[in-house]
Amino acid sequence: MEIAARELVDVAAPSGLAVESIAPAMTGSWERGVAQQTLEAMRLGVVPSANLDAYTVGRDYELDLVDADLENARTEGGAVRAFLGDYGVGKTHLLELIQQRALEANFLVARVVLDPEETSPAHPKRVYRAVVRSLTYPDQRSAEGLGLLPLLQKVAAEAPQATANGAKGQAPHLYLKAAVGYFNALNSCTDKNLPRGVGTDQLAVWVERSRELLLDWIEGHPTLSNQVIDAQLSKLKGRHPHVYSLMDYRPWSRIYGYLLSGISTVARAVGYSGLVVLLDEAEFYSLLNKDNRSFAQDLFKTWTYAATGPSGDAAALPFEPELVGIGGRGVQRKIPAWFGARPGVYFVCAMTPHGDGLEALKGAIPASQITLLNPLTPSDYLELTSRVCDFYASSRDDWTLQAGLVAPMAKVVRGLIQTGYVTTPRHAMKFIIEFLDVVRYHPSEVGNVVRNLQDEILL
Repeated sequence: MEIAARELVDVAAPSGLAVESIAPAMTGSWERGVAQQTLEAMRLGVVPSANLDAYTVGRDYELDLVDADLENARTEGGAVRAFLGDYGVGKTHLLELIQQRALEANFLVARVVLDPEETSPAHPKRVYRAVVRSLTYPDQRSAEGLGLLPLLQKVAAEAPQATANGAKGQAPHLYLKAAVGYFNALNSCTDKNLPRGVGTDQLAVWVERSRELLLDWIEGHPTLSNQVIDAQLSKLKGRHPHVYSLMDYRPWSRIYGYLLSGISTVARAVGYSGLVVLLDEAEFYSLLNKDNRSFAQDLFKTWTYAATGPSGDAAALPFEPELVGIGGRGVQRKIPAWFGARPGVYFVCAMTPHGDGLEALKGAIPASQITLLNPLTPSDYLELTSRVCDFYASSRDDWTLQAGLVAPMAKVVRGLIQTGYVTTPRHAMKFIIEFLDVVRYHPSEVGNVVRNLQDEILL
């Protein structure tokens, strides 16, 4: 494949090249400030956080599935989906887009990148903790690291009984009932309602410390034992639920799935649509040893069931849900796999196909909910190039970008993808921006750039 330099530079540019103008000027459709911010992100090789739809191409089918899943989670009570694709096909970008759409649909959203050390799927508490720490709220999108505090405050103030509103015949939530109850009790502490053994001058510090301990416990932080926290909170007057343990034990995936469905249930009680959990890089499953693989599969199974639970088709699940991930002791072993009649959890994972990981995934998620991501087509890259050029044209009023650049640029990008010089749509966007910079600022160098590309990657 060869691209003539004259196809990629306009006679109007101050290049000194005697070439013909091949098309009318391109009129940008974006507000200049938005276009400039987007271009700077692309130039750095970062997918901009805003307007993801504007440069997402070739994913209409997958996004239709996601929209249907979100609607099922909102109205039917839950959904699950796995996306499979090779490196560079755009899995992370798709998860970012799902996050944006879920926030727009009023879901709480958590996105976690799994790894074999810090957030191994064989250690459900660590994944749960990462989920909670990454929570984003639709009404506080710019805030990071909020954890469960905003939700617990809202539930304690508006719907404290939500922790008792499980499915028919379910007991109140073993963990969230205690968390919400203690939040209310701490909020009601005054000089006239002092905790036992706490003086007026100590009250503010004691309440703040107790609230921190309570959050550390319910968010799964590696903190003091539940007995120490229970002893601290028992100074509050009145009767309160027991603070049960949350351990970093591999067989406890069911308990943490129960927690996630409880969080989603109480979120719905205060006006949110539910909870979306996005797990990225699930191929790290393949790096686990044999024992850990079994526990990792338990996490996928129990969290799938926490999402689909009572509203899903249990017959379609590739496992026996009541026999998976039973951890703890005493009352903890009797915890159901989900909490609430319609929890509203949407559980999504993205994975690079690998023999061991794929086997685990197929044993945990119904085959109908596993979707293969195909590489972008030449027409997709043409559309991507057109959209990036639109942003570029929108950002300038002192230089004209010719519409005829789009087709030859797309041809170059497609060749770079095919030869491996550019590996992802994100890299493609970065290359297009950098090439347009050359066309604008150094037009006399376009020919050399094109020839060098052809020599290096044999276009």
